[in-house]
Parts: sequence; structure tokens; C-alpha cells
Amino acid sequence: MHLTLSRALLSSLAFGQCYAAVTWRTVGCDGWTHDGKNIDQIWDNAQALVTNAQARIDAIPDGNSVFDEPARRAGGNAKFMFGINFNRFTGIDQAGKVVMASARGMYDAIQSGLARTLVGTQSNTAGALFDMSNAFLFCGANTWTRGTWDNNPLMQDVWYAKIQTGAITEYLVPNVYSPAGTPRPCTEKDEKGKPLYVAKTFATTQVIDNGVEGQAPVSTEFIGIILCSTELVKAVLEPGFAATDPTPEKPSPDKYISLSGTLVHEMVHVVGRSRNTNYDDGQPPRYGFNLCTDLANTDQNKALIMPDNYRIFAEMSMSPATKWFPTEVEKTT
Repeated sequence: MHLTLSRALLSSLAFGQCYAAVTWRTVGCDGWTHDGKNIDQIWDNAQALVTNAQARIDAIPDGNSVFDEPARRAGGNAKFMFGINFNRFTGIDQAGKVVMASARGMYDAIQSGLARTLVGTQSNTAGALFDMSNAFLFCGANTWTRGTWDNNPLMQDVWYAKIQTGAITEYLVPNVYSPAGTPRPCTEKDEKGKPLYVAKTFATTQVIDNGVEGQAPVSTEFIGIILCSTELVKAVLEPGFAATDPTPEKPSPDKYISLSGTLVHEMVHVVGRSRNTNYDDGQPPRYGFNLCTDLANTDQNKALIMPDNYRIFAEMSMSPATKWFPTEVEKTT
């Protein structure tokens, strides 16, 4: 897929780079914050999470390494999330090194996704390679409208965001929110009334109307991520943070879910799309420390492409001195 001249101009004129850290085109992000942090700070922290995760992988000791406590913690975290055979006294074995080289490679790809330099490696059914030249980040759902517009090639009511630049109009339609009856993005709830998700990655149709009479709108597909602001997650995690929740004696990674870590999770989905495959969350979805640890122990190959395993390892790694514990399941009577 190639950018037409009008699309290239639109990319630079309509969005530019509002934030130094965010390389994706942003929609609804001006003035948007979560827990006091703006999107620039959250995006920066996602990059820091990935860089630190890579450093902690490199620190995992083998038989020839210095076995300080943070290095042992890194090995233990890798055992939790990627199922390696790690011993506190003998370190990582050769098979574990191969596994962690694969995990580190995924973090490399995640960094490329954040930098918008990720290159497609497998053609889709139409013979086209994944293209990140038109990747969009949506902050919240306030920019979405339900309805249609003149000459809508989709010929139905959809959720869409409208961007106007001179005579050029863009309509951005996330395909997952197109079916009739689909609720506004970021508002779906589970059976307990809690938000169904913190973020979502999706293919989206971009319809460009150049404002020229007699010229039909041009439709293409692009990759999109929407971030939702919810009190259930933190905005960022600072390096070396003290983990004390639910107790200082047994801190749980599930108490330190962050929006920046969620971006790491979503970028694994993006990496999958660049390879024309689906790195999904599993059926049933594998979210949270306990389920991801269980997956690493039972299906290591699946754990190596599971988005939440990468989020959790990166978030745990931001507190390298912490000994993490599983989340205690509430007992029912």
C-alpha cells in the first residue's frame, strides 16, 4: 500500500506530531490524560518498559554470571512468564536462553511498533504487506460519532471519527465497531459491571473525500489502537517503584497494571498483524498473572506470542528487587 500525495499531505498537515514521543497519528489525544499523565508521558513510559524488559532479559544469569538478587529476580520473572528452567544457583540453561532470545526479539518488534518502523514480513490474502505509514492512536471515545455521511461507501451506520483539513475530509471507521447495535468504544462492561477492556487493537477503514466534485472517496485499511481511561489501571510505572499491594510481603503484579504496559500488550497484537497472523489473547482470554503463568507452564510456545505475558514481564521488571507473588483468588461461600 502506498501513500497517495493527498494522504501524505494529510498526514503532515492534519496531525503532524503533537507529542514528541508518539510516532503514531493521534486522534482525541490533545488534552487527554489518565491519572495525571498525558499521552506523551504514557508513550514514553511504554518505551521505557520495553527497554528495561530487554535489559532484565540480558541480566538473567547463567553458570558464568554474577548471581546478585535483581538478576535472580529477572530469572524468576522469566520463569513465571515464559516457562524457562531457571535455578537460583545455576542460572538459566541453554534451552532457556533460546526461549528468552525469542522473547527479546518480540520486544525488539514491539519497540519497532512504538517507533512506527515495524515492517511487514508476510503478505495478506490480497498480496499486500502490512503498512504502518497510517497507524492511528485514539485516546478515549469522545471523538466517535454513530451515524453515516454523504457517499459513505460502507452504506450503513457506523462509529467513526471525522477529521477535516481544508477541503479534505477523513472518516476513520474501526471495523470492530461497525456492526449494528455496537456500543460506543470504551463503554462495554463485563457481567460485574467492570470495563471490558483497557485498550483494543483493530483494523480500521479510512475513507478520504478530497472534496472534488465527481471524484469518489478513496477507502483503505490501517491499524488502530484505542486507549480507554479507567481507574482500574495506573498510567505509568516508574523505574524501581516499591511494590506493596496488596501487601508488602506478597505484592501481586495484577495490582500494577498500567496504561503504558497495556500499550506493550497491544503492540504484540500489532506485531502479529505485521506477520499476517493473529497473536490473540486466547480462548478463554489469558489476562493476568495467574493465567499467564499457567500458560507458560503448559504451552510455552503460546506464551511466547501471548500479549499479556509481555506486558506482565515488562511491568514486573520495572521493580527489579521485588519478589512477586500470584494473585490470591477470592474464596466463594
